[in-house]
Amino acid sequence: MALYFSPSSSRPQLHAFSNSTQVLINHNLGYKPMVQIILTDGTIAEGEVTHTSLFQVVISFQISLSGEIILR
Repeated sequence: MALYFSPSSSRPQLHAFSNSTQVLINHNLGYKPMVQIILTDGTIAEGEVTHTSLFQVVISFQISLSGEIILR
């Protein structure tokens, strides 16, 4: 199944993180994006996602993790 992004939407943003219990991302999208967390071994992880504004999100983990965060 292909993902479709309308011309008015942004492409997914990728944000790498390493050995972190909290990641702050200034995305400047103007909306609360969907957050997906993928660890370095390829597994999908869960974290506490807090949209502090329409332009910033904080993701918190119970333990230090490394991987990539995708915002859509």
